[in-house]
Amino acid sequence: MNLLKQAKTLKDGVRDAYDVKRRKLRTVAILVTDRCMSRCKHCFIWNKKDNNDLSPEVIERQILDSDVISKDTYFELTGGEFLDHPQYEEILALFSEGGYDYMMLTNGMYPDQAIEAVRKYKVPNLYMSLDGLGETYKKVRGVDCADNVVRIIDELKDEVPIFLGYTICPWNGVEDLEAVKRLCEEKGVEFFIGAYQNPEFFDTTKPGGKISHEHEPYLSEFMRLHNPWMEQQVKIPCWNINTKCYIMGSGDVHLCQQKSLVLGNLHDKTLGEIWESDEVRAIHRKYRECNDCWLACNRPFDAQLAHAGSSFLPRPILNKWLGEYTWDAVDAAYKNGS
Repeated sequence: MNLLKQAKTLKDGVRDAYDVKRRKLRTVAILVTDRCMSRCKHCFIWNKKDNNDLSPEVIERQILDSDVISKDTYFELTGGEFLDHPQYEEILALFSEGGYDYMMLTNGMYPDQAIEAVRKYKVPNLYMSLDGLGETYKKVRGVDCADNVVRIIDELKDEVPIFLGYTICPWNGVEDLEAVKRLCEEKGVEFFIGAYQNPEFFDTTKPGGKISHEHEPYLSEFMRLHNPWMEQQVKIPCWNINTKCYIMGSGDVHLCQQKSLVLGNLHDKTLGEIWESDEVRAIHRKYRECNDCWLACNRPFDAQLAHAGSSFLPRPILNKWLGEYTWDAVDAAYKNGS
């Protein structure tokens, strides 16, 4: 690792450790609705019978006006399908007019609305998923709208940062990954890879599995640890729960994506009252030992912090402070990726 990268690793590690210690809420994911017109095989939110839509009034009063929200808080506006919320424009207006930093996530089902919304509300970041093209997309997502995603990219790539996520799952292959990667390179958009797992509140039925070796050349440092994690060779603290939460359309505030563990409900208390309660502090302490997922929306924070600690602190100190974890495995993955 060169000196510049070492300095950045140390700086980021100190900042992250400080935020974990003081439980600074850095990211809030708001699943504003569970309505969705996709029919994905790796997520069954669309199959929920009783739809919930979080109102703009609750978002403003119980989240944005809460004292745990700062200028540094980043928001992920998603669903279900975000654009299926009957008041999605009012929600976008809240965040854009308030000057908040956020990302809008959409499945591309409604290209006209997505393009108009980004332009009208000056959405700062746009995220879409593309798990393959053509027949593969239809097989994974149950609908035919891969061309919609490409159209949105073509229309907006010069106006907003676009992030494209690809999920390795049982219904696609490495040739699909390569095709999506080429598309991202041609269009000049950011490309991220995750792996299918089965979080409780997605109601998935098929268990997650290992990533085939042919995918390895395309994996990030974090994703290279997926198979060792599945083999129980990687275990690190779950720190990200101290800096991120998930809010459902019902108003329930969840600990994380993996578990259906509700910290409180926004119709009863503000986000600050929930987050700062003794009960939630105790839950965070209890689940720091959790190693039940390797989700790309959560655990990269933990892996990067573990790497920073193992790069600059002697193992005996780490083990004394935090317990016996697989610091070396994480450190090796990040060093080999540098």
